[in-house]
Amino acid sequence: MISVIMPAHNEAAVIGAALDRFAAQTTRRTFEVVVVPNGCSDDTAAIARSRSEAFTARGVRLHVEERAEPGKIGALNAGDARARFGRRLYCDSDLLVSDGLIDASLRALDTPTPRFVSFDLKVRPPRSAVTRAYARMWAQLPLLKDRAHGIALYAVNEAGRARWGAYPQIVADDHFARLNFAPHERVRSHEASYEFAMPEGLSELLAVRTRWARGNEELAAKFPHLLANEDGGNRYEGFGAVALRDPVGFAVFAGVYAVGKVQGVRKAKLGNASWERAATSRQLKS
Repeated sequence: MISVIMPAHNEAAVIGAALDRFAAQTTRRTFEVVVVPNGCSDDTAAIARSRSEAFTARGVRLHVEERAEPGKIGALNAGDARARFGRRLYCDSDLLVSDGLIDASLRALDTPTPRFVSFDLKVRPPRSAVTRAYARMWAQLPLLKDRAHGIALYAVNEAGRARWGAYPQIVADDHFARLNFAPHERVRSHEASYEFAMPEGLSELLAVRTRWARGNEELAAKFPHLLANEDGGNRYEGFGAVALRDPVGFAVFAGVYAVGKVQGVRKAKLGNASWERAATSRQLKS
């Protein structure tokens, strides 16, 4: 048994397809989906509720917990409060998960010791040239290729979820969850995958890269003890060879990374509480 927690802010264009993937899971295992529309000015909540019949036909509970106040952290905590099962899968509302994700999650979480599980991430083909260039390099990072990253989607068992109470008010919620586990407690499952939409265009890439850099700074300042759980080794191992093969992609990636890093550190020092949000709602982890 597992509860899927799905925060959603103005995701009317994508949440229906995301929920359809869960309704179509070919599994006999028990699961539920808790959607938490928060501060929405569009039809996100109505579209989520429109999928109730499809879930009911499968014997799966779909609960929509609408909140007037915007904010992902509040939505995550509200979803946790409504969830019935100890095992949790946290999923952004614009992801397209593969069939078998529920079964793969439960198999990987079937241990009495704390466990954090991530899955293979597939980047949807970007529309803009600059995003395509960035994505080519981003996909070659060791974090994406080999490690249990948990970007926008991750699962924890009951013992693992007991590592923290309510989510704290931070930007990098998935990074926070990941660092509550030592490297040997994190698992990358290749039995399932999900499609991830990159931010489109330079301005959106910079906005979310800034947000991620600021989130890293905030996490280090508020929870320095968690940094001991970072992966060892070189985060950019083998990246030089990739850069030589794709100098254009490297130039775009390096430029976005450098500018986003500088802006993120500056905003963290200023205590800027605003959220940089791309139209595609994506966060770049690098």
